[in-house]
Amino acid sequence: MPEPGRPTTPAPTTSATPAQPSAWQGLTVPNYPGATQLVVSSDDDEYELYFQSSDGLQKVFNYYRDFLVKQGFKVENSKAEDGGTDLKANLSKGTGKANNIELDVKLKNGQYKVEIEFDD
Repeated sequence: MPEPGRPTTPAPTTSATPAQPSAWQGLTVPNYPGATQLVVSSDDDEYELYFQSSDGLQKVFNYYRDFLVKQGFKVENSKAEDGGTDLKANLSKGTGKANNIELDVKLKNGQYKVEIEFDD
């Protein structure tokens, strides 16, 4: 218990959402605005982001698709799968593995999974 007249030290705060976007394979992948971040993982070929948001699936998909378009990628095709709970797009900006990306945004049990993967 603090002594009268002595300042108390506030308890540390934690945030599940990293303050800065994550750099991956030359892309600085942004965190989804207002999302509660759960997990970020990546390897040489794939970047995964798991989070919760009150926004709809199409809005989350559009956010990451538009991000990739601003990075110079062109949408080659897109489709919905699994009854509309999985939205995918293939994007490219030339030939070679680093220039072809698959974006996959899924919603399951209130949690989003965003995958950005180099596509051969």
